[in-house]
Amino acid sequence: MNEGNTLVFNEKIIDGWTEKYDYNRELGKTKLKPELKEKVKDNNLTEKRIEDFFTIVLWIIGIFLLVGITTFLLYHLKLGSLKKKSVDIPEEDTIYGIDFEVLILQMEKEGNYMQCIRLKYLSVLRTLHDSHRIAWEPYKTPTQYVYEMKNVDFKTLTNLFMKVRYGGYAATIQMYDEAIRLSDLVLKGGIG
Repeated sequence: MNEGNTLVFNEKIIDGWTEKYDYNRELGKTKLKPELKEKVKDNNLTEKRIEDFFTIVLWIIGIFLLVGITTFLLYHLKLGSLKKKSVDIPEEDTIYGIDFEVLILQMEKEGNYMQCIRLKYLSVLRTLHDSHRIAWEPYKTPTQYVYEMKNVDFKTLTNLFMKVRYGGYAATIQMYDEAIRLSDLVLKGGIG
């Protein structure tokens, strides 16, 4: 033997150290020690549980999304149809560009007597302004119109309007009927 050569080997000794490995056999058919089999089995079960957990979470998220989108669409479609049916009521007290008759009829149907009284009062202001009995201005207060008009029925109508519009009183059908009666008296020109 060549003692200086370290690359010399003894095949018989090396064959005794390891088994021959068959590279063609399948991985699943390898023989594992029992303790390794348990670890692999536990690991596979853990992976399966994690997979099942994520599947359940995805299903729950999907259901919530479906319910949320459906609710959103139904809510907006319902509101959209309600908005088309409802009449646009001006928030500011103005007398121009408003079809008072249509708005008042709509509010009567809805039973919204506060808006009925408000709109009836504004329509009286417009009629009085158009007939030059008062000079309507957006900055004037209802009390200023009372001083300008000097009519007891108009003063009573104005007080009723101010109660429901600014005083926080709940408007009733009786109050609305009274507003109609007072409006008719004012517009007929009675002194009251």
